[in-house]
Amino acid sequence: MAIATTTAIALGLMAASTAVTLYATDTQAKQGEANLKFQAKQAEADANAERGAAQVEADRIRKAAKAQRATATAQAAAAGIDVNSPTAVKIDEEIVSNSEEDAFMTLLNGSDRGARLNQQASADRIGAGVVRSNGKMQQGATLLSAAGSMSTGWKRAPNGQATWSGGG
Repeated sequence: MAIATTTAIALGLMAASTAVTLYATDTQAKQGEANLKFQAKQAEADANAERGAAQVEADRIRKAAKAQRATATAQAAAAGIDVNSPTAVKIDEEIVSNSEEDAFMTLLNGSDRGARLNQQASADRIGAGVVRSNGKMQQGATLLSAAGSMSTGWKRAPNGQATWSGGG
């Protein structure tokens, strides 16, 4: 009777240990998955912010160009230069061209930064799936290990009955 009680206690402890390990592995995998999903959402938000900031900066560049054009026109008129002369028109075109190039490059850079952040978000989502999958595989390995340990602990007594010897 004492051997049966000891066997039951040993099996119970092994089962409890396995359950705790399974729970810890599952919790760790879920947390890792949640962390990476959060990082993915943050990267997407950062990507949108980068694009928005680039748009704001491009608009600021264009607004500054309008002010610069107005100043150049006023200065030309004050100097007695015909604002429709080829020189004044060329200066105006140059201001517009330079500002549009700057605005375009700002938008392009913002779009590029946003695309890289979106790629990071995608990688984080993939990583979240991998972390969760690895957690499930680790749980399976834990169960197989526990089953293997339990199966090696059974011995046959001289009377033919199976008894638990504690593994090994």
